[in-house]
Amino acid sequence: MITNMKGKDFISVMDYSKEELETIFDVAFDLKRRAAIGEDHSHLLRGKSLGMLFASPSTRTRISFETGITQLGGHGQYYTPEQLQLKNKESWKDTAEMISRFLAGFSIRLYNLKAQMGTESYKYGDARAVLRAIAKDAGIPVINMLDDKEHPCQIMADIMTMMEKFGKEDYKKKKIVMSWAYDDRAKSAGVPQTMIAAGAVLGMNIVLTNTQAFIEDSTIRSAGDVLIDAASSSGIAAVTGALAASAAVGGSTSVGVSIGAAVAL
Repeated sequence: MITNMKGKDFISVMDYSKEELETIFDVAFDLKRRAAIGEDHSHLLRGKSLGMLFASPSTRTRISFETGITQLGGHGQYYTPEQLQLKNKESWKDTAEMISRFLAGFSIRLYNLKAQMGTESYKYGDARAVLRAIAKDAGIPVINMLDDKEHPCQIMADIMTMMEKFGKEDYKKKKIVMSWAYDDRAKSAGVPQTMIAAGAVLGMNIVLTNTQAFIEDSTIRSAGDVLIDAASSSGIAAVTGALAASAAVGGSTSVGVSIGAAVAL
């Protein structure tokens, strides 16, 4: 178990080693066990507040984060850009410096600056650059609740569910086929890309369908050793070294709170 992650951001799974990710899983399973038997663990983040900035609506991420921080004894503050001075063009730097004086941690969901923030243009990676800048200027742990590259908390919950269903070691032996469907609204490729990235770190195996249209990041493609079957009309990609699960049921809250506990907000 790795115990020196205090204050570390959770922006990309590729910022973490295999041992560090496994530590987060260990904490998640412990917290889920405590909750299941009714054991109080509200002392872990008592008196601390987590800011949660959602540039787009969310059901599962918002509810799991608010529930998780409450279980740990902290308080989750929900806001949209329209509720902050970001609406009046206050800079991300000023926002980051201000929130660090009040909050123990800051989580953000932002993946398309043009659609969500009204900027004149947007290119892939702009949202990630905002998260990295906030992390640099805030000086408190920053948690990625979905940007234009990754959705790390959801995928950690997905993999935790795989562990529960197939065993903490045997799940790596499974070959999982995951499909990723088109949506006409602005949508991040973060889910399939994080499946690849996390699987590459943990040593898993996945097959993604329709990958050509969604895996934008060359670094993630390289990390996952993505092999595109150009002859396939369905655009199937075999990704060695990566594995994913279907959406987690009952695991996301435990993973969400374990990330907060592991980085000791």
